[in-house]
Amino acid sequence: MKKLFRKIVAIFKGTVSRLTDGSAQSEFIANTAIRVAVARAIEKAGDPHLAAQKIAHVARRMSDDVEGGILVSVDQLKPRLMSVANVQAMITSDRIMAETLIDLIAAEFTQRVQGGLISPGDLLKITKLFDLVHESAQPFIIRE
Repeated sequence: MKKLFRKIVAIFKGTVSRLTDGSAQSEFIANTAIRVAVARAIEKAGDPHLAAQKIAHVARRMSDDVEGGILVSVDQLKPRLMSVANVQAMITSDRIMAETLIDLIAAEFTQRVQGGLISPGDLLKITKLFDLVHESAQPFIIRE
């Protein structure tokens, strides 16, 4: 199952990397790839409710880091996501899912940022990406 999921994500990543024309269709496909990856990562977690909360928290924190100027280049994204999500502390299956989701987000992040540095014009694109991840986790969060 993990191999199948990785293949699906690889296909999505390839699709996302080719979709740089900025059309509504390419944005829809990229957003769908991210939503599906978030949903699959949550569904496959040992505790989907907790996984959804963690993903939503990490997405919100990353968005705050971008807006606050803490995250300023594409090269910082993946290590920062791995650290904020505390991926190394996860059990192997959850770590694989988290790394795959982070790879997909990093690929889309790279497509949305020109030149490797986050400019003021890129802020909206990047915060929208993290908002999409945050929103994708919401249906899995149990409200009390």
